[in-house]
Amino acid sequence: MKTARVIKILFILFVSGIFFIVVCFVGIYFWIRSDVNKYCDYAKSHYPGDNVEALIAELKSQNSSLEEKNHVIWTLEYVGDDRALSTLKSLQTGTPCDHSKYVCQRELLRAIGNIEGTNTALIRFK
Repeated sequence: MKTARVIKILFILFVSGIFFIVVCFVGIYFWIRSDVNKYCDYAKSHYPGDNVEALIAELKSQNSSLEEKNHVIWTLEYVGDDRALSTLKSLQTGTPCDHSKYVCQRELLRAIGNIEGTNTALIRFK
């Protein structure tokens, strides 16, 4: 009788754990999607074109801060469009991150990898 009870408790814990993981994934998905939409809308409010064209223009702009450009790189990572590759690659310095002078090199490498398919992106918004 005790074995059946232990199995039932373990089963309930297992199902609860799976449910918790699914809820967390769905929450993170919508959070990331919301931020991607926010940064796309921000770029499109300043530059013409579709999301990717506006994000690339924001990235090339002399008026954008490094922080804004880092947000754009992060957004392009999740948009995953090949049109951004040449611009992203042009920002590579080949040195460690120096956020006071350059965009985040680690984020840049991750974005390039996700677009090229060398990194596995769990979430994409096209």
